[in-house]
Amino acid sequence: MSVHAGRAPRLLAVAILTLAVAAPAAARPSAKEKRAAAVQSRAGDRHFKARRFDDAIEAYQIAYALAQDADLLRRLGEVYRERPDPAQAIYYYEQFLENTNKNKKRRKKVRAEVEARIAELRAAKPPAPVLEPTQPDPVAAVPLAPEPAPEPIPDPVPRAAVPAAVPAAVPTPVPAAVPVPSPLPMDPPLEHRRSGGGGKRLAGLVILGAGLVAVGVGGYYAKVASDKSDQLSKLFENGGVFEGRHAALYEDGESAENRAIVLLSAGGGAIVLGGVLYYLGVRDRHRETVVSVGPTSNSLAATVAGRF
Repeated sequence: MSVHAGRAPRLLAVAILTLAVAAPAAARPSAKEKRAAAVQSRAGDRHFKARRFDDAIEAYQIAYALAQDADLLRRLGEVYRERPDPAQAIYYYEQFLENTNKNKKRRKKVRAEVEARIAELRAAKPPAPVLEPTQPDPVAAVPLAPEPAPEPIPDPVPRAAVPAAVPAAVPTPVPAAVPVPSPLPMDPPLEHRRSGGGGKRLAGLVILGAGLVAVGVGGYYAKVASDKSDQLSKLFENGGVFEGRHAALYEDGESAENRAIVLLSAGGGAIVLGGVLYYLGVRDRHRETVVSVGPTSNSLAATVAGRF
């Protein structure tokens, strides 16, 4: 039974396969895991023959995550080669070579075939575009004769000379006396007192509340992941077989566990940050700033004083 297609399951299968390839398994797979991997491997073969490449990749990746069989890496390389995706095909071929024994006779033959495939993929290059020679434009090659310059048009009626007007003498203005303003009366200085910390306290409370919400949602996903894990444990304890429909249960549990880790971590950090901001706001509340503004003989003066 094949696993349903979807973007989220494929991303989870890729993450599981990447961890399985990057680090060797701490223990050998059990008999139940091998049977479940065989079911996924046969499903991947059927998808590959039907040229459903995405479904085949997903099935092979789940099978490798369960059993760590190196031949599944070679099959993944074959799927990507037919897809085609040369970069991914070369990657899985090289992973197959790194995880197989070089001394076995059958492995030597398969390794030689895989090495030939890698060389073939690396040697393949896209054909260079063929550029056709450009033909000269016969019309543009013929030079055009220059256009004749226009002849000047004579003025039929001669204009009489007009004498320039003599400007009249302009009287020089006499500046008026500017009154001097009397000095303004001195008013008492204005004072403004301001206490800080309100913005920090508000921001701390908002972040603290968001952290509590994130912790609550993370606890919910942790409960969901625990329920999924209990269902799979009961399946194996009762002698059940891991089939394709159980892969969705396994993937949902893994997704819920990852969300719980992220939300609990982010919520804890938000609670700490909100508490720190609220404390700083309470501390700034006791600081007082006094601003005084008052006139002088010919300007205004401002004085800022603080008490901590």
